[in-house]
Amino acid sequence: MKIVSRWDKNKVLFEDESDELIRCLEHAVRENANLFGADLSEANLTEANLSGAYLSGANLSRADLSRAYLSEANLTGADLFRADLSGANLTEANLYRADLYRANLTGADLSEANLFGCEIPTVSQLDTRVLQMIEKEQIIFNMQTWHEVSPCGTTCCRAGAAVVAAGEKGLELEKVLGGMGIGTHLAALLIYRQSCPTLPDPDFFTDKESALADMRSRAGKGC
Repeated sequence: MKIVSRWDKNKVLFEDESDELIRCLEHAVRENANLFGADLSEANLTEANLSGAYLSGANLSRADLSRAYLSEANLTGADLFRADLSGANLTEANLYRADLYRANLTGADLSEANLFGCEIPTVSQLDTRVLQMIEKEQIIFNMQTWHEVSPCGTTCCRAGAAVVAAGEKGLELEKVLGGMGIGTHLAALLIYRQSCPTLPDPDFFTDKESALADMRSRAGKGC
């Protein structure tokens, strides 16, 4: 099995006698091979052990990395467009300038990961804070709008409100994760996980009353 460059398919970055790409890749990682720019698009890497892998600039678009172990992996500038990272361990992984647009990060462990040099902010009692913002009319709560500023004030959905509650750090994280929309969703997801680690991920796509009821419930649990 060969691992080739995404830019030059004739350039072999690593080769062994494995029959499966996942085994070849794990072997390459054990050998500390330089896999800069590797073409791993659409690869099935479920539960792969890639701890410490050097995958800077790699093409991992649409790859299945669910439950993969990527602790301390270097993924700077990697293309993770639509990659499945659900349940992956990304503790202390370097994701600086990685393209995470539409990547599935459900259940992924991103503790201490380097996200474009951005810090994932912690908001004490996040749901309580968002409810206070709504009650004090600091924001207009609308589940159909991420967040926007108009002469009437700032309109936010739950995800947008979490980003706004996190201040400048939240807005910067949203920006580097893709901007308004998917960036808002991802930023809010990470802020919630950082701020309320013992509670499940909230539903950002439910209706207004359900969202308010869930926030009140979570506020009663200390979030």
